[in-house]
Amino acid sequence: MVAIRRNQLSTDLARKDYMPDFAIAYMFEQRPMLPDMNGMTFTVSVPVFYRTKQREQVKQAREEVLSAEHNRDNRANELQFELKQQYLAAQASKQLLDLYTKAVVPQASLALESSMSAYEVGNVDFLTMLANFTTVLDYEVDYYRELADYQTALARMEPLVGMDLTSAQPPDNGAKQKE
Repeated sequence: MVAIRRNQLSTDLARKDYMPDFAIAYMFEQRPMLPDMNGMTFTVSVPVFYRTKQREQVKQAREEVLSAEHNRDNRANELQFELKQQYLAAQASKQLLDLYTKAVVPQASLALESSMSAYEVGNVDFLTMLANFTTVLDYEVDYYRELADYQTALARMEPLVGMDLTSAQPPDNGAKQKE
């Protein structure tokens, strides 16, 4: 905004160069042994080369105003794009968090509990139970990684919207580690 206003003022100033400049000066001089001297001057500067000088200055100033407006619009578009990208990233992370909370981690936990029961009665070997345990841990790590991505996207949106977004919590996580 400042650059646009500055360039608009520069355009106004360039337009004023079309007009002649008038100056009046008064001079007073005290001289020893002579009478005091008074003088007055009047000058007029007429813009003779207005077609080559002043017109080009006005044209340049107008182009600088347009350039500043285009820069402002370009920056607004960049900010809008960045906001949209971060919003979409947050939405995707939130959907994945819901998926991990409601389906993936609970099903993996049930599979682990089932394999532990089967291991206790001897129907499943230890490696199968261990594989199910590591699967649950992997899904929980993925859940927290997605939670970090969600919070990162919110934090990146904060300066763009001017609000505190990271205090907003994602849906309740069902992916708490087993002790």
